[in-house]
Amino acid sequence: WQFDPNGTVAVQTLALFALGVGMPFAVLSANAPLIQSWYAKSGGPSADDPYFLYGASNLGSLIALLAFPLAAEPLFGAGQIGMGWAFGFVALGLLLGTSGLLARKGAAKRATAPTTDKPTLKDYGFWLFLAFIPSSLMLAVTTTISTDLGSFPLIWVIPLSLFLLTFVLTFTNRTFISDALLNKLFVTSLGVFAIKLSGVIDGALTIATTGALVVAFFFVALKAHRLLYRARPGESNLTIFYVTMSVGGALGGLFNSLLAPSLFSDLRELHVTVVLAALLLLYRINKPTARQLTTTLIVAVVVIAPVAFDSLIAPLVGKDVRLVLVGVVPLAALFVLYQKRVGAFCAIILLMGLGILNQATPSLFKDRSFFWRHLVKDTAGIRRYQNGTTI
Repeated sequence: WQFDPNGTVAVQTLALFALGVGMPFAVLSANAPLIQSWYAKSGGPSADDPYFLYGASNLGSLIALLAFPLAAEPLFGAGQIGMGWAFGFVALGLLLGTSGLLARKGAAKRATAPTTDKPTLKDYGFWLFLAFIPSSLMLAVTTTISTDLGSFPLIWVIPLSLFLLTFVLTFTNRTFISDALLNKLFVTSLGVFAIKLSGVIDGALTIATTGALVVAFFFVALKAHRLLYRARPGESNLTIFYVTMSVGGALGGLFNSLLAPSLFSDLRELHVTVVLAALLLLYRINKPTARQLTTTLIVAVVVIAPVAFDSLIAPLVGKDVRLVLVGVVPLAALFVLYQKRVGAFCAIILLMGLGILNQATPSLFKDRSFFWRHLVKDTAGIRRYQNGTTI
């Protein structure tokens, strides 16, 4: 294999990985739904609802993800790691074989009734939609962070670890956080992204803003995955559910890696995914009355006013007061008024719209490559080249 400098980097990378590790990766990835399907036929405890095993699967993935850089790499050499993995792979095969035999015995004893709860096209679309959002948002947040901090090794581990953790916390009947609190945090997290995209807090990311984006991603992913778990079908349709969910996650990756760079010169995929996530605020909502529309307008005004009038407020107050007004006040309003979902949705869309208007400045050149955005513009008699936020 040789790199073609005239070709698309992302496509060549995907082709290399597909040929190099595609088949074993696909086979290993199929184990999680396979074991759940076997367990559903085994007649064991909770066999009629084996989805909790997916949480266990992702917990294993999370432990492995963190164990390699924190334990395996510092303590063992490459040869020892490879040998240990080979033994583990053989042990996995033996355990899978044993599980299959046990499931076969259980299936022979267990009478299965015909099922009529076949998923509809609407179900498939909803599963795809819910799986797409966290996948795309995770990649967009990783790109946003690495633009300023540099794409140093393992920076992607934090968002990916939180992504896996949301599966662990949601694919279970034990709820560690109430729906009411999660809804508050979900709306507030969308507000964090909207304020970032409004352009009112401009410049390079700080540790505080980076942490806020990562935490906001966690709660948005947690909300989407909780809805995904609650939309699960009966155990007879378990396999198609996971296939659909995997396709939705893959579409999120393809959108961010292949489609967005060719369509946008800025990080617009973050805008798109936040809008899609905000649509969950309108999920199962009744047609608003005139009074509710008035409340919606009030909520939207309260949330966006500090940001919309920032240019007037900034010269009159200090830096800290301004940050409170444009950052804390809108988020506090969203947290308190989280039940006014239509108003919160409108406020989030308007905040991002303000950002697009503020960024609509004339430029001499704008492009996007594997190393993020390239921008050339004339400012105060100086021609300035900007890569990300680096001038």
